[in-house]
Amino acid sequence: QAQACGTAPSLRCVSEPMAVGKVLALLPWLSSASVGFLSSGTAPRENLSSQDPWHSSCSFSVSKVVKERLEETVLRPAVEAGQSLWPAGCPFDPSTDLFAAAVGNVTRGAGQICLADYCDIFDACEQKLGDEGAGLDHGEDCDAVSMARSRRRCDQAMAKCFPLSGDRVSRSLHSKSSRQVCQLLDCRIREHKNTAHHEDLFSLPSILTLTVLLCVVAFAMMFILVDGGEEFMQGFLPVQVIRNCIRARDGLRSSAGLSRSKGF
Repeated sequence: QAQACGTAPSLRCVSEPMAVGKVLALLPWLSSASVGFLSSGTAPRENLSSQDPWHSSCSFSVSKVVKERLEETVLRPAVEAGQSLWPAGCPFDPSTDLFAAAVGNVTRGAGQICLADYCDIFDACEQKLGDEGAGLDHGEDCDAVSMARSRRRCDQAMAKCFPLSGDRVSRSLHSKSSRQVCQLLDCRIREHKNTAHHEDLFSLPSILTLTVLLCVVAFAMMFILVDGGEEFMQGFLPVQVIRNCIRARDGLRSSAGLSRSKGF
């Protein structure tokens, strides 16, 4: 029989807690090791549905956002202007998109483009997308050197897609796309854009909407706090909210020596 640990300590009483502690310390390492073994050296998957395509070195979620902004600022205006064929080497040619009509694991072939590689041009990189969702602003951390590099890559891409040596449509699209995309790759312009965005959040329509909402809530509270008002507000507010307001009203009446509500 094992000796009780409450009396004189035995070797088993001392070694068991130490062994347990060592096993617990190894759990994080074992978890990461098992993940690495199962992944066979590939990059971790994104949080995608089973129908979404996936590639180990090209983010589908970022590529999707880049494609949406690319279509809005470059592809759709080009189609409307009559651009039907894309020059060889144009990185924005829809037929070269790595994830075009792809499902499941994707194998990158020759000439296929990962649109996520151009996320800096369309302000769609993963860190920036996360900051937008969290309402953060890192305009003050803009790197002028990186921004200038992105500007050069943008100019080169537009020159390949809409060469100035082409026809009138090509030259016009080059000028328009450069103005709407490449010329915005400047820290001062980006800072001005972020400032305008924050000012829109405090615009007159936003303030009026908030004021109307507060008035509606105050009006509802008045109905509930008035005796019998809870019957009127049934169907407009959740029952639990009405009950909490009635408890608050009863507490005020009790402290004032008045009668409490009945029922509900």
